[in-house]
Amino acid sequence: MLKTNFDNGRDHLAMFEPFVEDTLIAEDLDGKTAADVQAAVAERHRLMLPLATVRTLLSRAGKRSLIRREGGRYFTTQNPSRVGTKDLLQLRMHVEERQARLAEAFRRHANEHQIDIESREASLKLLIGFVERHHVRLALAGPDDVKIGVDAGAAGDASFDRLIATFLTEAALKGSTEAEVFAEILEGYVLQNTLLLADISTAERPFLNLHVFFDSNLLFGALGLQGEGNALLSGEFISLLRERGARPEVFKTTVREMRAILALYESKLGSHAGRKSLYQTDITRHLLTTGATPADMRTANSLLERSLSELGVTVVDTPTHVAAYTLDEAELANRLAAHPGGDRQPRVLHDVDCIAAILTLRAGMEPESLDQAKAVFVTSSALTVRNATSWFRDEDGAGIPPILHYFTMSNFAWLKKPAGAASLKMHELIALCGAALRPTRNVWEAFLSNLNRLEESSVVSSDEVAAIMANSLTDRLLADEDIGNDPDASTLTEVVERVKESLIGEAADRVADTDRKVAKLEDERTRQEAVTTARAKQVGNIVAHTAAAALIASFTLGTFAGVQSIALGRPSAWSILFGAAPLAIGALLGVLWGFNVRTWREKVAARCATAVARWLSADERTFSGS
Repeated sequence: MLKTNFDNGRDHLAMFEPFVEDTLIAEDLDGKTAADVQAAVAERHRLMLPLATVRTLLSRAGKRSLIRREGGRYFTTQNPSRVGTKDLLQLRMHVEERQARLAEAFRRHANEHQIDIESREASLKLLIGFVERHHVRLALAGPDDVKIGVDAGAAGDASFDRLIATFLTEAALKGSTEAEVFAEILEGYVLQNTLLLADISTAERPFLNLHVFFDSNLLFGALGLQGEGNALLSGEFISLLRERGARPEVFKTTVREMRAILALYESKLGSHAGRKSLYQTDITRHLLTTGATPADMRTANSLLERSLSELGVTVVDTPTHVAAYTLDEAELANRLAAHPGGDRQPRVLHDVDCIAAILTLRAGMEPESLDQAKAVFVTSSALTVRNATSWFRDEDGAGIPPILHYFTMSNFAWLKKPAGAASLKMHELIALCGAALRPTRNVWEAFLSNLNRLEESSVVSSDEVAAIMANSLTDRLLADEDIGNDPDASTLTEVVERVKESLIGEAADRVADTDRKVAKLEDERTRQEAVTTARAKQVGNIVAHTAAAALIASFTLGTFAGVQSIALGRPSAWSILFGAAPLAIGALLGVLWGFNVRTWREKVAARCATAVARWLSADERTFSGS
């Protein structure tokens, strides 16, 4: 409903007015405080508004004579307008009808997978829980104890995530109405959470000289090294930032990290053992499934800065370190380390350097909004954001943290120009669904261990291991909810066997396809030969008939000339030669070899046809070779 208000042109604060006005008209709030109205709105609409926002909206309602304020308390007027309530109820009915169709479509999808969902309400609750868990929570940058936004009730059952992901992916790819409704839900969540946590007055204004520094993982996605979907998503995000006045940039230390990662893949992709040892990330999966080679990695490395420039991302120097601005970096390294002693890992050191660089650029500023932040580091790692933000608050850091999750930054940028990035949120949803459909890291590592044992015992060959690791079916089977997070060896071996069967089937299909292509080529060759033979015969017949006609004409003319000269009484040697010689020669040839014009013509035609056929065949082979 909030999204609909936004689409209808209400300003960023006016979008919340219908909810407050409806509550004022429907509830008995005479003599209540702003906090009482806040609680009533939360109870009636499950929308948690900040108290300052409620006071502003109540002031607007007072100017329209819906309420009056006395002694810090609010009272309804004698004849309050009910237009707002009527409009809100109509809007609610329209939205509920659309969402009911979405919920019913998901119930049908679940039934097709032998899962029963008892009601539409339960179905919708599961879908909204998915959004709340996988998008909204990542984007909320406020303290955990501040409850602002939509209270969706229970978050939903995480065991349904795969089922929901398949449903949403199919709906989105088909461009169905269900996908549109779900996109509205997602965008509504983005609106209410981002607006209520942001400075509403700056929501529509472009960013003011904001430098957005990208983490390497986001840039690898934009470069297409994590698949087409991530490339499209990151590309749209970069374009949106530039359109709204922000400056997409990357520190040189991040470029060095990217080069080191590409060099690692270059060294590993060339061998079977190297490919098996690769850490399972989106890059690894994409490179394995596309058959990337070390040469591809060398090319990507050599063109890295040019490729970033073509994306619209500027490479800049890391600012000179100023310890007075960077807080306790050693403690930050400890927070970011995955295990004791891991604070010296390259990835940890890189993140500490980037966060320190942002704080150095801010030079002690404590920005209350992104429009004042000057610089921010953006990453797709929720764990890194959570640990770094917690460290920042514990260090008494105030205002916008130096690091934000991609979704948070995306939401702020999208809010400034939703119409200019209409597909961004849907593409984010598809990316989230893709992540939900992948196996967990624990499952993948257990699978690799089992695959190594099968290879050592010669159950599978090294070529089969490489093919199984690169097959998309492996991911789908491992992510199946029946696998669980702690699969046993027999279950993992069954996955291997099923993927092998699939590979055998694919190989058989390829052989059959090759056989069909060969048969088609053979048919085409036979047809071409028939055409060539027919054309050669046609040419031979023309040549033979022409020669025969010339010979007959010679006999006829010679005979006529000779007879005429004898008849006139003036025979000569030439007349005898042209008149008698052709008849004599024809008779002699006929007696000795059975010569006749018809037989001679057929032989000439056959020889000409053979010569022409050879010439045409040689010409076709030359053309095919070229």
